Amino acid sequence: MKKVFFTLITGLCFTMLQAQVLDTISLGTSYANQVWYNLQTDAEYRAPKSNWDLAFSVLKPDAAIWVNPTINLYRSNKPAAAWAGALDTIGFSLASIQHNSDTSWTLGAFNATSNGQFDYGWGSYNIATHNLTGDSIYIMKYPDGSFKKILIEKLAYDTSYFFKYANLDGTNEVNVELKKATYGAKNFGYYSLTTNSASDREPLRADWDLTAWQYRSLIPDMSGVMTPYTLTGIMQNRGVTVAKVRRDLSNDTWNNLNYKTAMSTIGADWKAFTNGVWTLADSTAYFVKLRNGRIYKMVFTGFGGSANGNMVFTRKYLLGTSVQDVKNGTQALAVYPNPAADGDVQIVYDLGNYVGNAQLQLMDITGRSIWSEKMVGNETLNVVQIPQLNLSAGIYLVQLTYNGKQMTQKIVIR
Repeated sequence: MKKVFFTLITGLCFTMLQAQVLDTISLGTSYANQVWYNLQTDAEYRAPKSNWDLAFSVLKPDAAIWVNPTINLYRSNKPAAAWAGALDTIGFSLASIQHNSDTSWTLGAFNATSNGQFDYGWGSYNIATHNLTGDSIYIMKYPDGSFKKILIEKLAYDTSYFFKYANLDGTNEVNVELKKATYGAKNFGYYSLTTNSASDREPLRADWDLTAWQYRSLIPDMSGVMTPYTLTGIMQNRGVTVAKVRRDLSNDTWNNLNYKTAMSTIGADWKAFTNGVWTLADSTAYFVKLRNGRIYKMVFTGFGGSANGNMVFTRKYLLGTSVQDVKNGTQALAVYPNPAADGDVQIVYDLGNYVGNAQLQLMDITGRSIWSEKMVGNETLNVVQIPQLNLSAGIYLVQLTYNGKQMTQKIVIR
């Protein structure tokens, strides 16, 4: 039966699964937003790029602290004990700015001077108390030329960040505790010194694969000096890997590629601004491997620049399942036909070696359940016909839940 299932998938549904879809991620005019994107569902989550100053990693164990790329961060020459005194900006230069990493989410600007072991840049780990204690005062320079000083006092037993900030002369001091648990299912908790408030601005880390935004990267200038540039591009989530391939774009071969963990593998160099016009990298494809093993191929076809911030690309789901994978118990889910008319949708699924209860659900793009049915998982091919539901034309999601896991496919009703 496994071989029959594979034949059905590759015969009936292979064209649907490998259909090339044109898609767009839009940052808005002047790249006003950051967008988190889910390749499987086409879902987008967005937030203004300017509504945060600091981002604190809430993963355990982790102590990464990021700064908004529009803000210059400097490490002062004053120790934490000198907090009460006034600070100046003498000696600060372009070369002394500390930057967020563009390769790892675990290295924010505050971690730029980390030397490994128990040193996290902004502070050191105490093996007796299990606290990270801050040892340096930092200065933040905003785009309008104003300054704030800040001291990350500690990360207490990997539960809460304690920090304080003030004007350079010590006035208007604010003390903050930011709890990791508040944002536990996300990557970062955010804080704005401008509004003196924390913000919950990003989706659950399980709900996105790529994020599009403006970030800084150190790039050699004409003389070879590493210089910070603001780039507009795409980074991948933790656990997502990407292979960048330059070749015939009709080639969908995804195995034996060099999948990289560096978060800016897609980055910004798929485009270039030449003679006043945006051009795209020739014959370049990106193969994105998700945390569940699914692989998508992306090829950029357009970029709108600051006028609209549109990143236009084709997205193709590559069914990375072989006959041997199916025989070995790999689970699979397909929807056929796609697009389809209401009442004409068939769900084909196989739960591999799992035997037990399962549930099928049809949802609209907002996640609202429209139809659901309980199933009994077995080691055979399963075909379910979705009834006539008077569905409006649009995008819907078919979700299969079983054994604490979920598989999702998008269906277009015309």
